Amino acid sequence: MKKFLVSIAAFFFALVPITSANAESAWRYWSYWQLNDGVWEMAMTGAADVKAEDGQVQGWRYITAGIDISEEFAPRTEETFESICAGVDAKDGVARVALVVDFGDATDYSNPTDADSVPSTKTTCVEINAGDPSSLILSSGFETREESGMVCGVVNLPSSGCGEEVDISAVTANELLSTSAEDEKVAPLNFYENSSFQLLLAGALAVGLLALVLKNKQSR
Repeated sequence: MKKFLVSIAAFFFALVPITSANAESAWRYWSYWQLNDGVWEMAMTGAADVKAEDGQVQGWRYITAGIDISEEFAPRTEETFESICAGVDAKDGVARVALVVDFGDATDYSNPTDADSVPSTKTTCVEINAGDPSSLILSSGFETREESGMVCGVVNLPSSGCGEEVDISAVTANELLSTSAEDEKVAPLNFYENSSFQLLLAGALAVGLLALVLKNKQSR
């Protein structure tokens, strides 16, 4: 009997660290992307290490993300090099680069004032000497704020900070609250996939089993 009760207790308390393990760090920052064969790919090197070439499509997007970055964080636009750089003639020694700047979503900004002034995605065709570092492209098309070579703000968004670390669970909660405020018909949360609910369910199950065992023992 004692071994059985210890097993239930061990099962229950073993689940406690789950909520802590789910706490993951994320960062708010301007991410750098390149469009290759119609697919956005996050650059594995900084813009300073990418040489400007005629016909390129480069993008920046302000995001809140952890270590895993997928295409869902890429700049959002349907435009192509041909549409962005239409009317800009090719010149010897000059690289025409289609630049896409996605300012992200209101939930990506910690400053409420910044969140209230997030513009839509902007595009422009930048002309730069072929072979020059692509780090010059963004500042050629938009006013930027930089620190130690890192892009911290584009047209004053965000207005302060640079690559600040945040708790991803807090960001998720803020997104849910924001969505609820904007749309009254919010889809119900899937409690069965929520770690806190799983913990409570496991606890209730353990307590129920314990009560059942004690009841059976007393009735004998």
